[in-house]
Amino acid sequence: MNRRVSIAALGMMLLFIVVGCQSRESSQEILEPTVTAIPFTVIQPTSTAVQQGDAEEPVILAPTTETLPSPTLPAPSGVLNVPQVGGELGQIWNLADLRYGLHADHLRLVLEMQESGETTPKYRVVEVSNAQAPFPGDEGVDWGQARIDVIVSDLYARDYPIAQTLPVEFTDNPVIVRIGQYPTADDALLGLSIGLREPVEYDVYQLADPVRIVVDVFYP
Repeated sequence: MNRRVSIAALGMMLLFIVVGCQSRESSQEILEPTVTAIPFTVIQPTSTAVQQGDAEEPVILAPTTETLPSPTLPAPSGVLNVPQVGGELGQIWNLADLRYGLHADHLRLVLEMQESGETTPKYRVVEVSNAQAPFPGDEGVDWGQARIDVIVSDLYARDYPIAQTLPVEFTDNPVIVRIGQYPTADDALLGLSIGLREPVEYDVYQLADPVRIVVDVFYP
């Protein structure tokens, strides 16, 4: 009887050992954390690099440059096709002298009237492109890239030999090509033109006693 009890007790002990081991294994499975993979995106740097030994050095990219085409008619801003006007209408004027002076940085053209006073005859001075507004007539005559047209109203040259004075040509001047008469359809208008090798800046002045219209053409 005692032997049977011992065998039964030994069997119970073996059963407890097996159940305990299974319990520990199942508890370990429950306690082990579950790792979930999270997708991500790697942002690549915009700069490039070259490998040198164990270190990376950035590559410096030189900026590219573009060469823009040069304009066919370079002109200072506000020079071409911007008329300068002055003077007044209502009086008859006579040309007393037409002269020019060459200076270090400009050419000066002077129209002097026989009459004195404070009033200047009506005038219009404008610089134009010879390609866009060719000189009327005188085909084959070189007026340069541009010219300055001077048109004076009610001015006559009856006593002044303008036909023998003009044209005047300049071969060595850096800017001026020639000075000549500008043809007008109205005999009450006296026109002059200054041919230019390239567009340049100029200015117009009015002087009194004697009355004069002065055009200064500046060298670049």
